[in-house]
Amino acid sequence: MRSGFLTIIGPANAGKSTLLNKLLKTNLNIVSSKPQTTRNNIAGILTDHKRGIQLVITDTPGILKKNVSILDARLQDSIVKAVEDADIILFLIPVKDTVSNYLEFFEKLKGKKVIICFNKIDLGKPSFSEAEKKLEFPMIEISALKELNIDSLFKIIDPLITDEAQYYPDDVISDRTERFFVKEYIREGILENLKEEIPHQIFVDIDTMEEQAEIWRIEGTIYTERENHKKIIIGSAGSMIKKIGTEARKKSEELLSKKVFLKLEVKVKENWRNDPIFLKKLEYY
Repeated sequence: MRSGFLTIIGPANAGKSTLLNKLLKTNLNIVSSKPQTTRNNIAGILTDHKRGIQLVITDTPGILKKNVSILDARLQDSIVKAVEDADIILFLIPVKDTVSNYLEFFEKLKGKKVIICFNKIDLGKPSFSEAEKKLEFPMIEISALKELNIDSLFKIIDPLITDEAQYYPDDVISDRTERFFVKEYIREGILENLKEEIPHQIFVDIDTMEEQAEIWRIEGTIYTERENHKKIIIGSAGSMIKKIGTEARKKSEELLSKKVFLKLEVKVKENWRNDPIFLKKLEYY
C-alpha cells in the first residue's frame, strides 16, 4: 500500500467538492452552485486496495482574486496551508476559465507535484492559452459530475504516490468529526433554500451535541449579520427554519445511525466576518 496527501485547489465553483465526492464514492462534502460553499479544508480518505493506494484528499475553499473581509483572508490562508502540507496538488479549473487568470498563484506551487485539471468537459472544451503551454505540468480534461476520464486522472496521480505506508484504517473516510458534519448539513440546508446573499452572511455553530441511549440531542445556532435576514431564515410561522432543520436532521440520522432531536436558534451578530474573536469559532471543528 502506497499513500500520499493530495490537495484540490481552484476557483470557486470549479467543482472541487464534486470531484472529492466522486473520488470517494460518497457525499462527504456539501455541494452548491453558490460560490464559497466550502469554508474549511476537508480531508476525505480514499483507500483503494485494487490500485494499492491510500489518498488523503483535501478539498479547499475557492481561490479569490480579492479579499473583502477577514473571513476571506482566513480562507485564502487555509489554502496556502493545505498546499504546503500536500504531496500532490490538483489545480481544478472550469473549461470556460483559463490558467492565465491564476499565474500569480502558480508561483506558490514551485517545487510541488502539480496536475492541471480542466473540469466540466461535458459543458465544452478548454481553449489553451500561451500561459498553459509554458507550464511544465501534466494536464487532463475531466468531468467530475459525469465521471469522465477519472481513470485517466488516476493514471497520472498513481506514480506520484511514493510513501510505502497506510496512514489510516480502511474504515476511516474523513479526518473531520461528526459534530463538523452536522454543522455542514445545517449550512447546506441554508445554501439550498435561501437567496444567494444570505448564505454568505451566516455562520452555524453547534452548541451542544449529546448522545443518549436511543437518540442524539443536538442544539445549534445560526448567526446572521442582519435582522431582516434573521426573519427570512426563520420564515413565516417558522416554516423555513423548520424545513432547514428537518433536512439537516434526516442527514444527521443517516450519519449517526440513530434518531436525532435537532433544535435550531437564529441570532444576529453584526459584521461577524470581520470579528477575529468570533472567527476563532471556525477553528473549533
